[in-house]
Amino acid sequence: MQGPATGGSLLVLKGVFENFKGTLACVFGSIEDPKHIVLASFISDSDIRCLTPPADDQSVTTSVPVFITHNLIDAVATGYVFEYEARPVFTSISPSFGILKGGSTI
Repeated sequence: MQGPATGGSLLVLKGVFENFKGTLACVFGSIEDPKHIVLASFISDSDIRCLTPPADDQSVTTSVPVFITHNLIDAVATGYVFEYEARPVFTSISPSFGILKGGSTI
């Protein structure tokens, strides 16, 4: 699983979730850091979905383990890792000008 470091990737996790009660959430990395926790929603008894939060450092590609929690304290490992892809960094653009109607190749 991978997506942009800016977050917002939709993940659908499959499993057996009918016994989950409480506040269902996905955890990306450590449950000790609240910004790694995002609320999840049930699609069915076997599917949940959540959106990835932004990566801690958006300038580097990094991988984090994915957990689920039903009480925001205890996390259960999913066995999956999410890879945040670093944002591209542009140091220059050429040409620095073009025609007003567009269509210039950069």
